[in-house]
Amino acid sequence: MIPETLIRKLAGNERPEDSAGLEQELAIARAKVYRVPNIDLSLAVITVQQARSALSRLQIDENGVFGEIMLRYRAFPLGSGGELLDLDQVLERSIRSNWSVDYPDFSARFLELSSGEGEGSFLYERSTGFVFDCDWNAMQELLAGEVTPKWTSYSAFLESYYDIGPT
Repeated sequence: MIPETLIRKLAGNERPEDSAGLEQELAIARAKVYRVPNIDLSLAVITVQQARSALSRLQIDENGVFGEIMLRYRAFPLGSGGELLDLDQVLERSIRSNWSVDYPDFSARFLELSSGEGEGSFLYERSTGFVFDCDWNAMQELLAGEVTPKWTSYSAFLESYYDIGPT
């Protein structure tokens, strides 16, 4: 269950249910004279239907907090820390992670939640739901289970990231 404080913070970033809902949003944008690029939006993870498919590919339960948030919201406002990846980017990095070259089981165990620019990244551990704030030079220790998670749930991580709940 998503905490109410997060629901309020992420309001306005909800995904449309399906392609019809997306088309309705685009029509509203065009009516307001927003410039809508002519691109194939079927390739992106925008709708709830597309998010379900992406979560399935990631083998993430859509009823868990991480899955529920990724299913419901398409973008994350900037908080305290690096920019968070949206589901499109999380999926892409799980397929083409730079870390999988040196650490073959990285993508099977972790999902990257932030860009990794700088010296580290937020990482979601698939099996536990823990979130790590990991320096890249500690990757070997992380994979050996020697790094302590900073947050024991994805919702605790987001509450801390947005400074709206327990750290």
